[in-house]
Amino acid sequence: MTAIITLVAVALLLFFFEIFVPGGILGVLGLIATIAACTLAYQEYQLFGALLTFLIILVGAVVIFLIMMKVLPKSRLTRGLFLSARHTATSNVPLADDRIVGQRGEAITEMAPTGIVLVNGRKVEAASQSGLLEKGTPVEVVAQDSFRLLVRKV
Repeated sequence: MTAIITLVAVALLLFFFEIFVPGGILGVLGLIATIAACTLAYQEYQLFGALLTFLIILVGAVVIFLIMMKVLPKSRLTRGLFLSARHTATSNVPLADDRIVGQRGEAITEMAPTGIVLVNGRKVEAASQSGLLEKGTPVEVVAQDSFRLLVRKV
């Protein structure tokens, strides 16, 4: 009986610490402790003992999980593990309207073949049609899509 109780406690502790240690190793060890506890309970108390042991571990793991989800985000020690702010973002926002095509600018990073260019006072990502361009090279916008500009050396 002592071995069964010890294995149940070990399994629950391993499931608890699985939250802090990435990789699933402690979870697997907790599963092994659960199987060992159920096996010992089956040998001593037959099927009812094994099922009761498994049910105790299952309920204990769920209770530990629910408590941790309520307590850990508010704890000073673990606050860094959880997101605290909500961020929204959009995708596929056009860089500019079609009037940017034909504008001139300057490569502010080396373009091999992509980099950052300055066009009309805005820094935007661009791809060079002319291949490698050094920083400071004057460029002209020849096309645009939703994600970047296509430029060539002037």
